[in-house]
Amino acid sequence: MDSYNYISLKYALALGAHDLDKVEGKIAFNLTTGKERFHPLGATGPVPVSPGEYAYMDAREILCRLEVKQCEKTKITPETTNAFFIIQGNAATPMDYLYRAADELMGLIVTYCQGQVSLATIEYTGSE
Repeated sequence: MDSYNYISLKYALALGAHDLDKVEGKIAFNLTTGKERFHPLGATGPVPVSPGEYAYMDAREILCRLEVKQCEKTKITPETTNAFFIIQGNAATPMDYLYRAADELMGLIVTYCQGQVSLATIEYTGSE
């Protein structure tokens, strides 16, 4: 699963890998209220979250905060069979650049993991 780290370095983009089978409900990208639960990867328990942070969340908790810090719940393990990857740019990142990175990542997964892949997008659902 190091393919996503390779793509992150090659394209200078924030990428994260998550175990899809551990997601509860739909994945949304939204601003935090400060009441959400977030258990960072490698931490012994949840940490406080400030209101107004952009985060990817499922129905129960934050999966990652702007793909800078991932959560313990959806970390990739040797038992992971269904994964999803977040590829994130910024306002100056052209969409075709993100799609090129995604296409290359999907090709690596098919080649080296013998996986099946599909592309999905998540849009910001809140208001500023």
